[in-house]
Amino acid sequence: GEDGVVTIVDAAASAYEAGTIDLQTYLSELELALTRLDAFDNQLAAKIRTGKIDEPEATELTEMSASIRQAISSLIANAVP
Repeated sequence: GEDGVVTIVDAAASAYEAGTIDLQTYLSELELALTRLDAFDNQLAAKIRTGKIDEPEATELTEMSASIRQAISSLIANAVP
C-alpha cells in the first residue's frame, strides 16, 4: 500500500536523490521503514507460530523481509552527509 515499507523507501530515496529532502529527513524515513518492517516481522512470526502461514511461504517471506532490511540498512550506512 501507499504506507508500505518499499513505498516509503522508494519515495525517500527518490526525493533525497532529487534534492527535495535533506539527509535528516531521508534517514528518518528509512528509520520509519525499518519500524514498519519490525511490525511486519512480528506479525509474520506470530502467524508462523500459529500455523496461519506454512512452509515454503514462511521461509520465503522471512527471507524477503531480511533482504529488504539489509537493503535499508545499506542505504542508511551509505547516506552521504
